[in-house]
Amino acid sequence: MLKMTARPSLLRCAIFVAILALAAFVRFYCLTCSSLWHDEGNSWAVAQRSFDQIARDAAADIHPPGYYWLLKLWAGPAGFSAWGMRSLSALAGLLSVAVVYRIAQEMAASTAGNSYRFARLAAFLAALSPFQVYYSQEARMYALLTLEGSVLMWSLFAMGRRVAAQGLSRSLARYAALYLLAAAAGLWTHYIFALLVAAAGGAAVWWWLGSRAPQRAEGRERGFDTPVYGSPSDRWKPFLLFLVLNSLALLAYSPWLPTGVERLLSWPSQEGAAGALEGLRLTLQTFAAGTIRTGPELAWGWLLLAAFLPICGLWNLRRSDAGAALLLWLLLPLGVMAGFGLVSPPFLKFLLILS
Repeated sequence: MLKMTARPSLLRCAIFVAILALAAFVRFYCLTCSSLWHDEGNSWAVAQRSFDQIARDAAADIHPPGYYWLLKLWAGPAGFSAWGMRSLSALAGLLSVAVVYRIAQEMAASTAGNSYRFARLAAFLAALSPFQVYYSQEARMYALLTLEGSVLMWSLFAMGRRVAAQGLSRSLARYAALYLLAAAAGLWTHYIFALLVAAAGGAAVWWWLGSRAPQRAEGRERGFDTPVYGSPSDRWKPFLLFLVLNSLALLAYSPWLPTGVERLLSWPSQEGAAGALEGLRLTLQTFAAGTIRTGPELAWGWLLLAAFLPICGLWNLRRSDAGAALLLWLLLPLGVMAGFGLVSPPFLKFLLILS
């Protein structure tokens, strides 16, 4: 009996390790095949300055200083060569694949699905995503931003499922800490990360409102399950925990908050944004084949075919809180980007946080 249960566990572990090995190979392979290009050269120059100087320069730039600080610490032992600079992004991209695996496990477990099969498929697709691989080989902040966004989503789903099953308990502590760390680090990495925090807030409010109605008694499938509270006041405790975590993240970001607001308000208006149909094509093209520079331009038929699998996944999750959270995660940043005219080739890299 022990052997029968041990074999599936070993097989699952072996498959997971194989997926990570594949992800590592495609990310670390040929890191030095090209020299540092313009934006990477900026990363190289900024990372060699003092921490104070990096902050002063970032105050006049369009990015917070968090990535450059981390790159400076990383390049100390790794070196300022192309490999040393890009390896930080490659490692972040590799870790993102592992986190995608855990996100898929949480979502499948919350909907009574086959969590291991779903997680393996999600991790495999992330491992070979041309979009993710490209930015995992670039000495810029976007692979790190993706990792932070993935950890934020994983910890949110994990907290939601455990609160539903157990209420507030010690098992939440590590996920709450991960959420706080990811939220604070993401805000220091890129201004667009605020959209992910807002999407997480929307998902939490959706779940909290759903938990106030006895919908499980009506037979509706709840992705996080609808918890049964001991008293009406207990309904507020998970929501208050979420407010506290976001308040602490904002507090950690508060030294840079005035500068960040000023930089966003002074951001020049963008011209040449794609129309609705062209914006949809660019979005699907980017998710399916990577950036315009590296991926082939796909016809509409291939783009719709590539979108079929995630659409089927969302359809299967349509009646669950997990599905609602995922939809908010995808649609809120896309809606804001479209509203501000950011659906154009120079800004498609922002879609990486959703891939």
